[in-house]
Amino acid sequence: MTRLVFLMVLLAGCGSADNWRSLVSGEGTIERSDGPALYWRALGTGPDTVVVVHGGVGLHHSYLLEPLGVFLPGRTLIFFDLGGRGRSEAIQDSTRLTADNDMADLDAVRRHFNLSRMAVIGHHWGAAVAARYAVRHAEHVSRLLLLSPFPVHYSLFFEFATVRGDTAEFNRGLAAVGGMSSADSVAALCPAHWSLYFTPWHTDSGTPYSRMGAAMCDAPAPALARADFVRRQVQSGLGQWVWREELNALQLPVLIVEGGGVIEIDDAAKRWAQHLPDARVLLLRRPYLFPWIGDPKRFHEAGETFLNGAWPSGAEQPPRWAPK
Repeated sequence: MTRLVFLMVLLAGCGSADNWRSLVSGEGTIERSDGPALYWRALGTGPDTVVVVHGGVGLHHSYLLEPLGVFLPGRTLIFFDLGGRGRSEAIQDSTRLTADNDMADLDAVRRHFNLSRMAVIGHHWGAAVAARYAVRHAEHVSRLLLLSPFPVHYSLFFEFATVRGDTAEFNRGLAAVGGMSSADSVAALCPAHWSLYFTPWHTDSGTPYSRMGAAMCDAPAPALARADFVRRQVQSGLGQWVWREELNALQLPVLIVEGGGVIEIDDAAKRWAQHLPDARVLLLRRPYLFPWIGDPKRFHEAGETFLNGAWPSGAEQPPRWAPK
């Protein structure tokens, strides 16, 4: 049953991400007969609605509340946990952990809130879910803001795995995995080693692990313990994915934002824009994977400009991609 918790007073005029807790305007669960119950949480009560799809493949939405809270006021931001993740209902049948079902989850959120059209922000895996959903349901999507999107082609996935990034942190995390024998031990170690949830990526040097740890681990211990299993199940179901042809047909504005400076990461971000007819790519200051960190002011301005219907300064349209 859905529970609405409307605040009597919102912090009018406040767009600070530090105040997202004060801007929570509702939360609840979407009960479904054809899929897992989905936990959702909303910020703000503005007239423009934006739905947010989280990344990590197996993670949850909580880590995006602070960085995306900057897009208030004037909007309602609806966050949710994909099925089997975070506070949404666990999925016991592993065959239901698929990209198609993740897209069905996004559509369930849209229908629950009676949104005929919506802007969607997707991070990492959530960017792929949002874009592929828009291909199938273009009539329900107005524009896409894709942050550090999951690779658009399977070959780029393996290229990502060769980027060394913060190898020291990656190795420390691997060494700690041996101590994760229970859900509680996973939850205890998560704040220090959450970067492993983005395997096979090595997070970038300069990623503020301590500052991000609490939000990355803000989920029930059983969900954190299953997150890597969920990631592996969903990714294994992709096979050798090639999304170019379906994306070529998507006629709506798309902005791809990444923390630039690493060739493989930059090229993967540009490849998304090369496959989409009306897309631009904006490379901000590192670290990659979390483009809101290096230059938060520019990230805010760029996202705000795009969500308001224009292209931000510095966003470029690369030449269309052609097979060699």
